[in-house]
Amino acid sequence: AAYKESDSVPSLPFAIFQDGRVPDAFDNETYFGPPGGVGAQGEDTLIDGELQHEFLDNLKLTVRGSYQETDLDYQNTQGLYNYNFDEGRFGIAPSNPVGNFYASTGTFDEDVTYFDSQIAWNTSLGSTKVDVVVGATLQETNQLSTFGFDGFNAVVPITNPDFLSLPIPVNTATPTPFFDGTIDLMSFYTEAIIRPTEWLTIPIGIRRDDLENTLRDPTSGGDDLNEDDFVQETTEDFDDTSFRVGATVAVTKDINVYLSFAESFVPQ
Repeated sequence: AAYKESDSVPSLPFAIFQDGRVPDAFDNETYFGPPGGVGAQGEDTLIDGELQHEFLDNLKLTVRGSYQETDLDYQNTQGLYNYNFDEGRFGIAPSNPVGNFYASTGTFDEDVTYFDSQIAWNTSLGSTKVDVVVGATLQETNQLSTFGFDGFNAVVPITNPDFLSLPIPVNTATPTPFFDGTIDLMSFYTEAIIRPTEWLTIPIGIRRDDLENTLRDPTSGGDDLNEDDFVQETTEDFDDTSFRVGATVAVTKDINVYLSFAESFVPQ
């Protein structure tokens, strides 16, 4: 088990011109935001456990599980963008070097439940050694974010900014639901490591991921954290099968050469 408390200053991103340059007025100090009035306090709790049981000398069950909860409250000065989109591109145009800043207050809460179970088995088929792992993973992630504008907006010249004039949170905003969602991921996988000789190792794996992403839209009604306020719900399903294969060759006692191909599924 682990518990962590944090007290930090949310960072203020660098200003970026459309050609990728950072204005000279921005340096490592400005990255930490305007002086005073901003901060974030958070708590993070993790409970993690693992159980291993050997049925036989060559057959082992491993079960892992964890629960992690994160709670973050923040006040921040942020923005640093230009809505004018000069020259037809995102970013701040050198012809109009100003940035929009605003103060905000909000929260971010997340809890993640994770479970993984796998069976590992090894055997010999003549002179060939084989290790096989078969497993399944379940993961549920719940996220709730609230947000509120907390003070006035400011338009600041980027080439010669006065950071003392940036808006500072005044602690008068009541954050309202900004994002609420649940991600459920179920995965099944198997991998074999084959060693036909002492100088050759071949890993082969296949994995199936099924993900369900549920979003509850607070903009459809409501202004507090009651679950009934999230009246519009959208569910998206993603799934994919990915593969990996490779080989490691011991050229000499001290030199190995390897080749691998792997795919991964990262839903956006």
